[in-house]
Amino acid sequence: MCLKFSITRAILVLLTCVPSCANANGMDSTKVGDMKIRDVFAAMPDSVIPYLSKNNCLDMIDFAEMNMKAEVTNKFDEKCEMVSLTNKHLKIKLADDVVVEMRIRKTDQCLPDSSSYVVDVLTTYGHAPQLSMLSMYSSSWNVIKKPHLLNGYVKQLVGKNQYTTDKEWRIIEDAKNRIFVVGNLVEDENAILLQPSINGLTKEEKQMIEGKVELMKLKINL
Repeated sequence: MCLKFSITRAILVLLTCVPSCANANGMDSTKVGDMKIRDVFAAMPDSVIPYLSKNNCLDMIDFAEMNMKAEVTNKFDEKCEMVSLTNKHLKIKLADDVVVEMRIRKTDQCLPDSSSYVVDVLTTYGHAPQLSMLSMYSSSWNVIKKPHLLNGYVKQLVGKNQYTTDKEWRIIEDAKNRIFVVGNLVEDENAILLQPSINGLTKEEKQMIEGKVELMKLKINL
């Protein structure tokens, strides 16, 4: 199964450009009382989301806070838009098939750079198939966890088969191996909501999965 070129490009760019240390302009969260995601996003190094320039980020924040359409042209001459911005959470449509969510949360962990906040970054790619990757940073943009797929939760999201023939069993079991996991950061909780994505399956496989298998959602605390 082949992903669209644009999805592959986006994943490769993010995986190869993850910063290993804070940018000189990164924020030291220990010096801030109630940290907001807009401030951390404004100080984000370009290497975290290579699609966006520093000016792109600042413009989107300004537009969103003025209740204007927060749309800019990214480095690939594609339109991207900040579709929501709250104190703790933001969501950006980076391209037609790429959506990025960020959420800031306070942590009691002792982080290497002494930050007291964690930024969860969830990037969802594609339409068919569709998949999400989760990464975590300190509020100074040091890497805590590099981008990784969420497919380790597939078994918890896909229930038992209710097949009646060997053919149905074979179709369902094969399709299960090509189900990805899509997530959404919960805006008002330190959690992520996961669900299986069957968009990449054939019409027959979708009908079989939807009719014979229980598909579930799962909320995981971060």
